[in-house]
Amino acid sequence: MREEFFPLITTTRKEKALDLLKAEEFKNCYGGFFVERNERSFERMIAEFNPTSIVIFEEGYPILYDPNQLDSPLHFHLNIGALRLQKVCNKENDRFLEVSGIEEGMRVLDGTLGLGTDALLAAWAVGATGKIVALEGSKAIFSIVDFSLGMIRHGGEEFLAELAHRIEIKQLEFTEYSQTQEANVFDVVYLDPMFDKPRGKSIGIQPLRLWAFDQLLTSETAREAFRLCKRRVVMKEAKGSHWWDELAMEIPSILTGKSYQSVRYRILEKESV
Repeated sequence: MREEFFPLITTTRKEKALDLLKAEEFKNCYGGFFVERNERSFERMIAEFNPTSIVIFEEGYPILYDPNQLDSPLHFHLNIGALRLQKVCNKENDRFLEVSGIEEGMRVLDGTLGLGTDALLAAWAVGATGKIVALEGSKAIFSIVDFSLGMIRHGGEEFLAELAHRIEIKQLEFTEYSQTQEANVFDVVYLDPMFDKPRGKSIGIQPLRLWAFDQLLTSETAREAFRLCKRRVVMKEAKGSHWWDELAMEIPSILTGKSYQSVRYRILEKESV
C-alpha cells in the first residue's frame, strides 16, 4: 500500500474548461497540486516535477497514472458494469446477485469497493429503499472512484445517477470501520479477493493492484464481517485458493460454483450458527 497520495493534477494536452474546473475540484477534495499542461509530454512533466502519482482530467473524469508504469492507468469505467446492469434489467441472472441474495430494501456493506462494479449491481438490487455502504482503504482508488461517481450522481444518465446516489463511499479499510459498528447492522457483507492478493495476470486488475490497500484476509476480518451481518457474508475466492482452510475458522461456510470456474463465492450464513 502507498502511504501517501499527493498527485500532480493536470489535463490532457488539449486543455478544456470542464477539465480545468474538475481538476481544481479534485485538488480541493483530495489534495495534490495542479499544474497547467501547456502541451508538455508526460515524460517532461515527470522529469520537471518528480511526482509520485499523476491525475489527468479528460472529459471531466480523472485518470490516475503511476509515473513508473504509464501503461497501466486507473480510471472509473462502466464497460463491464453497464453490460451486467443491462442483463439484470432484462431479467437475466447475475452470478454475484444470485449467490449474495441481495434484495430490495437491504443494507449492504461492500468492504472492498475497488472500481465499484459490484456496488452498482448491489445498488440496483436493493432498490430505492435500500442502501450500500462501500469502503476503500486506498486513498488513490477512493479518490478516483468517489469523484467519478459524484460526476454520475450530478450529471450522468438518470438511471445510473439514481444507483450512484444509493452508494455511500468511505475512505476506510474494513477493520477500522467495523470496529465502530454494532452487530447485525447490515443484511449482507461483501468482500472481494483483493483482501487475499488475487493471483493471475489480468490486465484489468493490474491498475488496481498498483494502488490497492495491501491487507490479507484474516480470521479477525472474517469474524468481524460475520458479526456485522444479519443474514450472510459473501466472499470471492480464486480458483485453487486455500486461504479459508488456512484460517481454520469455526464458522461453517458453503463454496458455490463449479470447480473449473476461475472465481467462486464462499457464503457464511448467519442462520447456520
